[in-house]
Amino acid sequence: MHYTIRIFLNVILIFFLLFSLVIAYSEYSPSVNKKISIAVKKELDNTLGVETNIGTITFKWIGLSPRVYIQNVSMEDNDKNTVLVIPSSELHINLYQTLEQQAISVDKIIINDTELNLKYKNDGVFFHKRCL
Repeated sequence: MHYTIRIFLNVILIFFLLFSLVIAYSEYSPSVNKKISIAVKKELDNTLGVETNIGTITFKWIGLSPRVYIQNVSMEDNDKNTVLVIPSSELHINLYQTLEQQAISVDKIIINDTELNLKYKNDGVFFHKRCL
């Protein structure tokens, strides 16, 4: 029984050590930030049909909750008109659902100091040629 408890505690210790290494690698690796930046840009480009420019992306862990901090996002339409400017935003990722679904699951999005270019016409308000 004594050896079983010792083995169990060693396994838990190894698990926490490996998890700490994953956290440290993901926070301080430029390749992780670059992959996140490319994925976010591609998703925004495909979803909204705009050209997206991202200033910086940083990845931090708050407990078991990863956070993605995005700075200086601008979106332009095909005519190079700026349709959206986001100086600062934050994505809270749900780690459990992300692992379960094997796709990134976002719990919360925080957008600060946003500028949105809306077009007004007689039949409605438009954002990038889409009626709101």
